[in-house]
Amino acid sequence: MPAIPVLGRIGRRLLGALAIQALAAFAALTAILWLVGALSRIDLVTDRGQTLLTFLAITALALPALAVVLAPIAVFLASIFLLWKLAGDSEIAAMAAAGGSPRRLATPFLAFAALVALAGGYVANSVAPAAARVTTTMLAQVGADFLSRVLAPGAFSSFEDGLTLHFRARAADGSLVGVFIDDARDPARRMTYVAKAGRTTKSA
Repeated sequence: MPAIPVLGRIGRRLLGALAIQALAAFAALTAILWLVGALSRIDLVTDRGQTLLTFLAITALALPALAVVLAPIAVFLASIFLLWKLAGDSEIAAMAAAGGSPRRLATPFLAFAALVALAGGYVANSVAPAAARVTTTMLAQVGADFLSRVLAPGAFSSFEDGLTLHFRARAADGSLVGVFIDDARDPARRMTYVAKAGRTTKSA
């Protein structure tokens, strides 16, 4: 089996140019999709009273999952652009005239694609799942903090159609005293809960 040709000076130049183009495409695509995702989470600041730091942290945790999807697309777009540029500048013809084979031309593209695939596999199996777990925990924390702030003693608070909460007072430790919950979200199975005390908790 013939050996895979080692990258020479031209191969290294192509690999560098490909990396720059792929990074630029990846940054542009990530910025656009991150902005779209961030706008969908803007209620964390406007409605739930969270800080800008919390908002940025939660939205940034979506980046690993985005990277797994966008990296191959960025490599593909960069490869197409670079080959188009080489063809337009007649550099492919010059390489062929100098004895460069198609396999040698393809080597930097294949090497870069392999590196991105390895990095993407690591992110998909390690970084993205960990980021998703942290996001779930932070959103649960946001929900619990939001409830703690908006619940008013003596008032009937509705969080969604058919779910109403009332409590008599708030204790010094933050727990709710004299809790009443009416759950009519399922009209066929209406449930009413009464408790001497309760508290909001953080759960995934």
